[in-house]
Amino acid sequence: MPTHRTTMIKEGEGNEEEMRLNLDLLQERREAAAIREARYKMKMEHYYNKRVRLISFKVGEYVYRKNEAS
Repeated sequence: MPTHRTTMIKEGEGNEEEMRLNLDLLQERREAAAIREARYKMKMEHYYNKRVRLISFKVGEYVYRKNEAS
């Protein structure tokens, strides 16, 4: 029983043209994925930076240090 997938395969050069087209579109897909990844990383960085508290210490201040090695 033929399916849509098997009927769309063309014998000869038609299939090679489709493969070349897919290879041409591959670079665009990679660029789109890189853009999505960069957007996601920026969003996560913003989320993290919003919640982190900066702490600075001055010379002479006492600081509690947890030392697991001792």
